[in-house]
Amino acid sequence: EREVLPQYLARQRWYPGKQPPARARLAYATPFTSAAGEYYWAEVEPEDGVTGLRAQAPFVLVWDETAAVQYAIARVRRGAEVGVLADAFLQDGFVRGVVQALLEGRELDGRSGGKPGDKPGVIRFMAEDGLAAMDLAEDGELQWLTGEQSNSSVIVDGKLILKLVRAVQAGASPEVEMTRYLTRAGYANMPALLGEVQREDADGVVHTLAVAHRYVANEGDAWSWTLDLLKRTLDNALLVNQNPDEFAQDLQGYAAMAATMGERLAQMHNLLAQPSDDPAFQPRQASQADADARARHVQGLLESAEKDLRAQFGKLEAPSRACAEWYF
Repeated sequence: EREVLPQYLARQRWYPGKQPPARARLAYATPFTSAAGEYYWAEVEPEDGVTGLRAQAPFVLVWDETAAVQYAIARVRRGAEVGVLADAFLQDGFVRGVVQALLEGRELDGRSGGKPGDKPGVIRFMAEDGLAAMDLAEDGELQWLTGEQSNSSVIVDGKLILKLVRAVQAGASPEVEMTRYLTRAGYANMPALLGEVQREDADGVVHTLAVAHRYVANEGDAWSWTLDLLKRTLDNALLVNQNPDEFAQDLQGYAAMAATMGERLAQMHNLLAQPSDDPAFQPRQASQADADARARHVQGLLESAEKDLRAQFGKLEAPSRACAEWYF
């Protein structure tokens, strides 16, 4: 355990620490399901004095060394049996088991046993009403996403996206709190929350382990899309030596997209402005002091960005320098 885990963590971009620990231990390993192997919910923590740092690393034990297993970590032995230890999240049986457990509202013993003083807890699979209506195919396609940094995600049957939270944090997840509130309030212009896997320790502190949302086919996030559009427009303008003041006519098509984003944002804020029985979402009237503080914060960001831009000006490529000169 103490030798295998550090080597495994060293290969993972999602490990939350600055560098993988020299020694690590399983904080707990809770049996989950036995479909196509022995699956366990598990969290790993370093043994190098770093406190409060846990990485979620569910694993599977497959007692057939000839079986094709995605992302094998190590060979294991139990008596005469020889098998493979692997990352559970990359296995069909684990993903489908999580979805089924959400539908059933299961609870697991989330015992943190492993060292004296650890306390038991519970792992809850909590579904929203929309999950049962999804009509997911039992053998629907699973598509794991690549290139992620801090989490791991898989698309289920083209309808649901399940995200495993690798860096486990104490306390309610802002993402889950917000999407749960908006989903239950009927806000339709976002991926609806479908479920959450949550561990609650013996002290009542909750930790989000996984989140399920409705999957919405898309071409990426609006911010990246906007940056790409602006870059293409700028590159084309510089190619033909276009005056930057004439950019507006090339960006007319973007106005409709920007207007739609503004409309959706306004709809969300109008909903959040309504009275709520939930103290966390009870609206509060902003004061002049709040507005002034926000303005100072934004102004500070702009001044910092301009300072950095001026400092790097000499290192910029010609198109970027031309744009910076126009800004200055």
